[in-house]
Order: sequence, then C-alpha cells, then structure tokens
Amino acid sequence: MLSRLIGVIAVAACVFCAASVAQSHQVEIAAAVAFTEGPTVDRDGAVYFTEMVSLRIMKLSPNGVLSTYRENSNNANGLLIDPDGRLIACEGAESNRTGVKQTFKPRVTRTDLRSGTMEVLADNYEGKHTEGNLYGSAGLHNLRGTSETLDTQCGVYIISPQGKLLKFIPIPEDFITNNAFGGQDMRTLYVTAGKTLFKVRTDIAGLPR
Repeated sequence: MLSRLIGVIAVAACVFCAASVAQSHQVEIAAAVAFTEGPTVDRDGAVYFTEMVSLRIMKLSPNGVLSTYRENSNNANGLLIDPDGRLIACEGAESNRTGVKQTFKPRVTRTDLRSGTMEVLADNYEGKHTEGNLYGSAGLHNLRGTSETLDTQCGVYIISPQGKLLKFIPIPEDFITNNAFGGQDMRTLYVTAGKTLFKVRTDIAGLPR
C-alpha cells in the first residue's frame, strides 16, 4: 500500500522539509481565485502563485493583500524564488482548461522582483532536490474523467527519507496541485488546490523553494 502511495506522490508536486515533521495545525484559506498552482515565497514573506484560468501570476502580501503581479502569464505554472530573490516561472504548457485548446510558448523565465525586468532562461528546466521529508500534494475528492481513482485521499502526504508515511494533512478542495513553505519562520505551508490557496501552520520549519 505504501509503495503504491509513494508512486502516486512521485508524479505530484512536492517540497522538502529539512527536519522531522511534528504536529500541524488547522488548515485556513489564504486566498481564493479560480484555479491555483505553483506557490513560492520571497524573502519578505510575500506568496506568489499562478492562476491558470485567466493566466495570471498572483501575489499575496505578508499582511494578506491579494494582487495581480503579472498578467498574460503565458500559462505559467510552477514558480520558484532563486537564491538571489528572483522569480523563476515554468511556462507554456498546452491547455484545454477552458474547453478550448490553447497553445503557448514553452520556456523558463526569470523576473527581478524589484525592477520587474523579465528574461528568458531556457525552454526546459532540470530541478534538484534536498535531503529531508517529502511534502507531496496528491489525491482527489471526485473523479474527473481520467484514469485516476479515488484510492488516494486529497491532501498533503508527509514522507520520511526512509519512505514512511509520517502524517497526512487533508485538503478539502479539488484539484490539489502544489505546495511550498513560507512565512517569517518558514513554518507556514501554502497549498494550491482548485480556486484556493490554503495555508497550514507546522511545528517544524521547511525549506524555501
């Protein structure tokens, strides 16, 4: 059962924590728009995430103010803040989300958050991982006409480096897509699912992504 679960999580988005997991707290709604993906957090505590229907990159300030950071996002999906505080975006996947096939330009961009200057880095990106616990977003509440089943509960699965399931954080909305740690102490886990950006406090600090 565990090997099957890890196999499901392997194809889902994940983020790693440097230490062992402890008890988490109540999940809250941080913001709600349409179809959310790709959360990442800058050094000031602002959360950036993508809104996949209207093709925007959104920004949630540390005091909870939601704004549009970038229009016409070229179907940006996964986001990352690099070591120099710049926003990396993976863009351009083909989409049929609105019922109409849309094509975009596949690329990886980097944006200076202070000046807004954007540059194209490449048309592909090879990621790296760090040692520690795996926070994997996976599962469904309802079928969506694919080969997926309801065998896996919708939520965040916390897996140790040895492959042991340490904890499960249920998320109440389809379709769960991604997660990232943020907050001043890096103990707030942000989770994108459906139209909502959720947040949940953890007792152990995570790593930035």
